[in-house]
Amino acid sequence: MLAWLGDWAHGLWYWVAIVTFLGLACWETFRPARKPLGTIALRWLTHGGLYAADTFLLAIFVPAAIASWLAGRIGLTLGLFNHLGQWAGDWSVLIAGVLLLDLSGYVFHRIEHRVFVLWCVHAVHHSDIDMDASTTFRHHPIEGLISTAITGVVFAVLGVPEWIFPVYALVGVVFSLSQHVNAGVAGRLDHALQWVFVTPGMHQIHHSTAAEDYEANFGTVLSIWDRIFGTYRQEPAAGRDALTFGVRPFTTLEYARPSWTWMLPFAMRRPTEDALAGSQAD
Repeated sequence: MLAWLGDWAHGLWYWVAIVTFLGLACWETFRPARKPLGTIALRWLTHGGLYAADTFLLAIFVPAAIASWLAGRIGLTLGLFNHLGQWAGDWSVLIAGVLLLDLSGYVFHRIEHRVFVLWCVHAVHHSDIDMDASTTFRHHPIEGLISTAITGVVFAVLGVPEWIFPVYALVGVVFSLSQHVNAGVAGRLDHALQWVFVTPGMHQIHHSTAAEDYEANFGTVLSIWDRIFGTYRQEPAAGRDALTFGVRPFTTLEYARPSWTWMLPFAMRRPTEDALAGSQAD
């Protein structure tokens, strides 16, 4: 049984996240790829507050006991992964579980960009005009509640063992932090790694203000999903030098205040045909 791997990953997650973040933060501070537009301390306060609220609300509304009950009542009888483990062993369950978690992240991410209500809360993550490692934690708590609830039910029905989630989370946090880093350039190594992984250069395109860019590169860890489903883009439409981050029209420092990140979902408006035409013209 590989259940011990989940316990090991769960115990390491915070340490790995902290060490990775601090290491990347130092790199960004001394060798930034782009000059920050705002104050770093204010950004950390904003993103730390969102993450703390997200963690707090998840602990209240989506306790682990619910997922455990669903997995026990539904997954153990109907779950595909329960049968897979019996047929092919725990290693096949681990590989299949990680692939499925990564694919589900890709699918849900695309849905967030398609369904306006979901886009309103996901836009908080995209609205950062100074993308760096701390952007990883810039998610509205409502988004966390929705994604966790949907993912929890789906994977409980499939019978995905609980120990796979912390294993994937450990890998995911390293990739997510690295993808948002404000350091380095998208050179040959970055392009070579894109054959398998979602790299910083690839994910930066997804945070572009240009519609043709942020509707590409939805993957979390593996780039294969973007390649398979036709959403892969290696370079920004207008080139790296013209790449800007954020969600129009909220791309000025006026909207960088901590309070604004909480209000943004309620300020979003459906784009009109004229606005879409203007965005494509840009």
